[in-house]
Amino acid sequence: MPAWLREIEDSWGWLAPEADEYDDLVTIRLARLGRSFTERVAELTERQRAELLGLLDRVLAGDDPVGRDAVATGFLEAVLSAWDGGFDLRPVWPHVGPHAREYCLAWNDFTGVPSPDWMR
Repeated sequence: MPAWLREIEDSWGWLAPEADEYDDLVTIRLARLGRSFTERVAELTERQRAELLGLLDRVLAGDDPVGRDAVATGFLEAVLSAWDGGFDLRPVWPHVGPHAREYCLAWNDFTGVPSPDWMR
C-alpha cells in the first residue's frame, strides 16, 4: 500500500463508509471517499478540508500513476458528480489544490459542463 493511501486511511478512514468486498481497488476507495466527503463536508473543519485536499493534490502531482488516476477518476469525479447533483462546491474550492483545479476544469470542458468564474 502506498504511503499516501495509508495516510488517507489512517487520517480520514472515519470519513469514508465501511469497506466491502468490492472495495479493493484504490480508485473505488477514493470514489467512495469523494462521495462521503460531499455528504459529510459540514463535519470537517477548514483545516481538515485543507489537509485532505492538499494531500490529494500532492498525489495528483506525484509520480504514482495509480495514485494520480485514483484521485482524478475516483475522488475528483465523485465530487464533481455531486456538484452536478446539487453539492455546493464553492465553499470547498479554496482548499482545492492547483493540480486538482486543473483536472476539474479540464473535466468540465471535456464533459461540456460550464465552469463558473469562481472556479477559474
